[in-house]
Amino acid sequence: MFRNLATRVIHLIISARIEQMPDEPRRRYFRNMAWFCVVLALSEALFAFLILWGWFTIVWVAPVLPAIWLVVGAVVLFLVAAITLAVARVARERGKT
Repeated sequence: MFRNLATRVIHLIISARIEQMPDEPRRRYFRNMAWFCVVLALSEALFAFLILWGWFTIVWVAPVLPAIWLVVGAVVLFLVAAITLAVARVARERGKT
């Protein structure tokens, strides 16, 4: 699918100029150069995306992780306290009888 779209774009942009060239090796050279430019543009876009992803990770995720750990710790501490109080209450009720 993507190759077909890229071939159409390349054909649309440079096909008329390539067909005016005198020999087949020259045409093949410029077709290969066009493919090289498409692949280079895609790799540059991927590189930019990875840089942006790293920036988001450093700026947004890194400060949020300690907050998440504090929330998880508070919930666990609350659950441990609730279980401890419930067990103490049961033990106290059993001790009365």
